[in-house]
Amino acid sequence: SDSGGRGLAHAAERARSFDGDVVVLVSHGSFNPVHKDHLKMMVDARAAVQEAHRSAACSAHTHDEREARRDLLVLGVFGITGTRWLQAKGLGPRQRFADDARVKMLELAVAEQGDWLFVADSALSTHAHSAASMIKALQAGNAFARESGCAHTRFVGAAHPDGNRTVVLRVYTQRNVALCTHTDASASRRTPSTSNVLKTITAWGR
Repeated sequence: SDSGGRGLAHAAERARSFDGDVVVLVSHGSFNPVHKDHLKMMVDARAAVQEAHRSAACSAHTHDEREARRDLLVLGVFGITGTRWLQAKGLGPRQRFADDARVKMLELAVAEQGDWLFVADSALSTHAHSAASMIKALQAGNAFARESGCAHTRFVGAAHPDGNRTVVLRVYTQRNVALCTHTDASASRRTPSTSNVLKTITAWGR
């Protein structure tokens, strides 16, 4: 839903109007209901991407390289799965929240996070079967297209496995191919593979 400015239309407008590079974190799940670990996952993922961008800027060897590294905006988008997925998880009618209710709970949850975290309309998200397919739909819709040929927008799948508080980030190309993954975005438990993935997210082909 786009009510209250928390939907995709507002997220896309922020991306289009930003004079710099944009990373859109996409989390697709049942959110039945949303809880604090879902929000913490996105907050941790955003912090990891921002830190990677700052580190890359600091490690640039020349003035030209530093100038070429534009400002970065990190946005987050939650999208709910369809009812069929809840049924597959063994949830009966009394255990399932309706699509509109799950979206509304997400909107209330992200409203406290500031103007960077948004909720996709259920008409789009429930037709997706994963973060990858939701990203593909967002790319096909072209809502996040940038006028500037210099600025980039990159979509990154964000998730945390059931019962696991680590964050998994999946980087996708325009053809929706996962470049690489890592299973720990925590700054206190950063691994070499984590650093490589974060570098990929903020490299922009340079």
